[in-house]
Amino acid sequence: MRSFKITIYGGTNPPIEPLDVNKDLQWFCTSLGLVGNRDRNLSTFRIFITLLKASRQGKLLSSDNIAYETSLSRATVIHHLTKLSTSGIILEEHERYKLAVDNLEELVKHVKLEIAQSMADLEEISKRIDEQLGLK
Repeated sequence: MRSFKITIYGGTNPPIEPLDVNKDLQWFCTSLGLVGNRDRNLSTFRIFITLLKASRQGKLLSSDNIAYETSLSRATVIHHLTKLSTSGIILEEHERYKLAVDNLEELVKHVKLEIAQSMADLEEISKRIDEQLGLK
């Protein structure tokens, strides 16, 4: 498994209104730490949505394509693509970007597996530390 960095925000209930994909997507992205207080223009969210739409069409997008689609500067797009790449949510292939998986359900399963592996590693190391410190 490769290293990844993702922040999960819990505690807010998912939207209950039926068939409001925009609210559902905003809640989903907020829960995955893609929308935060510092990102006032929702740049990461807009880039994620652009990549999600491209995924439906089987397209990979360049940073220039994403900048054009989102009306963001290329520098802003590169910054947020780096964040998304570090989180394991997107992949880069020949200077083009795509989601790491084909759909959001797979994305959640992917993140869940990464977290489970990280937790297993933490548990193993904690046992070793406890033993070394005589806490067990």
